[in-house]
Amino acid sequence: MKWLKVLCVVGALLAMVGSFLPWWCEGDFIWYCTKGVRISWGMGSGPVIDDNGGMLVLILAIIVVLLIIWPPGIVKDPITLAIVCESGLVAISMYHIGRLVIRRIMMGGMIGAPEVKLGLVMVMLGSLILVVTGWCQRQKSAT
Repeated sequence: MKWLKVLCVVGALLAMVGSFLPWWCEGDFIWYCTKGVRISWGMGSGPVIDDNGGMLVLILAIIVVLLIIWPPGIVKDPITLAIVCESGLVAISMYHIGRLVIRRIMMGGMIGAPEVKLGLVMVMLGSLILVVTGWCQRQKSAT
């Protein structure tokens, strides 16, 4: 059971770190990379957070880790709630990958079409690891 919690933390860390890395890049001569969450400093106004879907990934990954490692007493079945959050992470990453594939098809093979980068792949891998560990924990707790 301990290795499932460690694997859950690894999956959540993959998803959290991936939300700060580039999700896709596009352009031919001048590239523009879009990150899930981009934190930049404005001119004298402090940090500016640009969210492209990464904040929801961060929130869901933190909820999953808290439910698996420190299950609260108010939730009757924390593993089921964690599986729902993990499935949401998979759905978010599939949505963004599908959107990029559709945009790439619509561009018709033009130079500079958007391509998936490491951050979105890390979010997808982390969410899949979380779903598998959630189902394994569910099966272990049922026996």
